[in-house]
Amino acid sequence: AVSRFAGAGYVAIGRIPGTQTYDELDAPGSQAVALPRIMITRPSGPRWFGNAAANTRAARRERHSAYKEVAVAIADWRMVPFLDETALVHYKREWSNIDVKVLVTNTCAHVRHQIKESGLADILDQPEETLLDLHAAVLWAEQYIAEADKSQVVIGMRERVGAMEETPMD
Repeated sequence: AVSRFAGAGYVAIGRIPGTQTYDELDAPGSQAVALPRIMITRPSGPRWFGNAAANTRAARRERHSAYKEVAVAIADWRMVPFLDETALVHYKREWSNIDVKVLVTNTCAHVRHQIKESGLADILDQPEETLLDLHAAVLWAEQYIAEADKSQVVIGMRERVGAMEETPMD
C-alpha cells in the first residue's frame, strides 16, 4: 500500500501564451505550452522521502528523455502543505549537486519556514518573491537563463566558464 502512495504524483505545467496563467500541459482543454528551457512540475500532497525520491527520479527521467534542453526546473508546491524531515534531507542532497538551477514556488508559510530552517533555502539561493508566486519564479528563471547565456555560466554550477585563470600552453 505504501508504494501506491509513494508514486511520482506530479503534473507538468506550462503557460497559456500571452498570459500570466499556468495550467497542466496536455490536459483536456488546456492551452498551456511548455516554456523554452524551463520545466515546471506540480507535485500533489505532502512530501516525504518515498514520494520526494519518486518525484525526483521521474522528473530526472523526463528531463533527460525530453527533446529539449532544461536549464531551470521549477517545483510548484501550491499543493504541498508540509515536508517531513526525510524529504528535506533528500532535497538538500539531490539539489545541492544538480546540472540545472532549481526553484521552488507557490509555497505556503509553513513550507517556507521549513525551507529556511532546514538550510534548503541556502541551496536553492533564490529571491524571496519567487517562493511565493509562480509567475515571479518564471520571470526570474527567464532572466537567469538570459544572463547565464550572456556570461557563459554553467547552469546549476556556481562557477563561471573561464573563471579559472588561464595558463599559457607551452
